[in-house]
Amino acid sequence: MPVSGKEMIRLLERNGWICDHVSDSHGGEEMIYFARLALEEDGGYSVDFPELKGCLTCGENLEDALVMAKDALDGYLACRDSHDEAIGPPKLHKGEEYYPIEVDPCVAFSITLKRERKKRCLTQQALADKVGMPWSQYQKLENPDKANPTLKTIAKLNKALGGGIVFGL
Repeated sequence: MPVSGKEMIRLLERNGWICDHVSDSHGGEEMIYFARLALEEDGGYSVDFPELKGCLTCGENLEDALVMAKDALDGYLACRDSHDEAIGPPKLHKGEEYYPIEVDPCVAFSITLKRERKKRCLTQQALADKVGMPWSQYQKLENPDKANPTLKTIAKLNKALGGGIVFGL
């Protein structure tokens, strides 16, 4: 019976293995945060993310709680990013109450792109010029709701930023 990557992580961690990052089959790293689920008296689950203060949700059952956790995580990160607020990095958590939740690829891409641009002290206009695209087009790449880069655009951005960038996809 095939096991998903997330299920494999949970199985390995339950057996004492430590996972410090996750790579997909294409070599790119996924942006994953760990949700902490707690069973409530009514049979539902409360959910929080230890690194993300105020990122809370709940679900009527485990499956619902995990769906709600994904939605809360993506919304929280997109909101904080759009307000230029700091976002804590993902950290590994052990225990049966922790579940890995993968960030939406467009949200992860936008956050990573903005972080890498700022590390290099570049404005959006300066990076847009280096890539050879209009500023208005570049601006959409840093917006989690509008980002949908082509592979060609990702390659141009990586080259303009000096290479070696792993966009959290």
